[in-house]
Amino acid sequence: MGEAQTKTTYNEEQLLKQAEALAACDRWDKAATVIENVQTRMTLSIEARGKLAYYHSRAGNHSKALTLFQELCQSQPAERKWHYGVGYQFQQKEQWGQAVTAYTQALQVAPRWLKIYLALGRAYQSNDQADKALETYRNGLRLYKDLSPDFRLPLAPIYGKLCHGTAEILLSKATRQPADVDEALRHLCESAEIAPTDPNSWYRLGRLLLDLGRLDEALEYLSKAESLAPTNEYILHKLAQVHLKKGEIDEALKRYEKVPNHRQSPYILRGMAQCYLANNQPMEAAKKLYRAIKKEPDKFYHYWDFAQALIALRATEQAIEALETTNRLFEQENGKSYKRATVRLEEIRANLQPGERISFENPVSPVSTICFGTITKYDDNRGFGFIKDQSDGAKVFFHISCLKERIPPKIGANVKFVRELGEKGPTASRVWLSGK
Repeated sequence: MGEAQTKTTYNEEQLLKQAEALAACDRWDKAATVIENVQTRMTLSIEARGKLAYYHSRAGNHSKALTLFQELCQSQPAERKWHYGVGYQFQQKEQWGQAVTAYTQALQVAPRWLKIYLALGRAYQSNDQADKALETYRNGLRLYKDLSPDFRLPLAPIYGKLCHGTAEILLSKATRQPADVDEALRHLCESAEIAPTDPNSWYRLGRLLLDLGRLDEALEYLSKAESLAPTNEYILHKLAQVHLKKGEIDEALKRYEKVPNHRQSPYILRGMAQCYLANNQPMEAAKKLYRAIKKEPDKFYHYWDFAQALIALRATEQAIEALETTNRLFEQENGKSYKRATVRLEEIRANLQPGERISFENPVSPVSTICFGTITKYDDNRGFGFIKDQSDGAKVFFHISCLKERIPPKIGANVKFVRELGEKGPTASRVWLSGK
């Protein structure tokens, strides 16, 4: 009996070492398979089952991971990490009510685990329970401040995220008060001070100050963000917007020109166009807005700005068409006419003068820049995943429909891809498996 037990333990130890070596190379699926293949031949320990659940989770196999974590909760109901694992799988499946329940159970088991306050707050927020989320974040902030300095230090990144979550909810209130803005600003300042090497902390602070019209302070903090992430598109955009509001057009354009052509998303193109309009360069503005419209044809504000450039170019008929489209899209979105567009239409029609049509079509298609990276996550059931860009480490979203081969990729596979910036972050528009 003792020899059999020793042999089983030895086999499991070897098994876990083999799986951990694969996991260290981000080969999560392979690591899970190593453990799963022997599960029918030997009884796995709690540790091995926990590893298997974790590897399935990292590989994007959230249904399998969920089943395992739920079984572990039944075996060890007082172990906080199993409840957290259940909540995380529900979170990845966007089943927010179940995620809230699981994270709440984890909090009951470990009421002084700061990480749970962040996870539970985010689940409440995604479940449209902003008040509950705000209460949870604030409870986490209070817990952190009650800790001794030695315990605070390793938890500083989580505290910074709690500050950001609190500020985000306060600023998103439909009827926010000056006190809400003051509290949000205080939290964002703390977040930046506690994580001074995180460019996003300075970016969020600078963005709020820009919205508040405090341009010099916004410039200071966004410049810090730029120094930490000099190629980040949204940081460059906000920094350019500060310069634009200060009337420093050349400085604004310098920031926009740092964004490569293949990463010029619609909001970047629109920002560049605003600079060109302010600099009395309507043709350059119109070209940028035409590209923005091609990428985002359902946004009324692109057509509105396009119309202003066309008016300056005396392309009257095209300006009227752009204003009519502006009004139509605005009505679809808001259920009423866009007064600025209707007034402008009346003015142009009253003083209608013929003008030549301008073509913005480029007969030569620009060559897209190819990036290289590694698949770090893929959800086979939902058909999407993420690529780690080897040039800057960015997390790039992709969908199976963008893969030339249309074959579900494996975690750890090397790929080349065309990277663009979508509304929610970097996105791959085309992906090729490299076969390496």
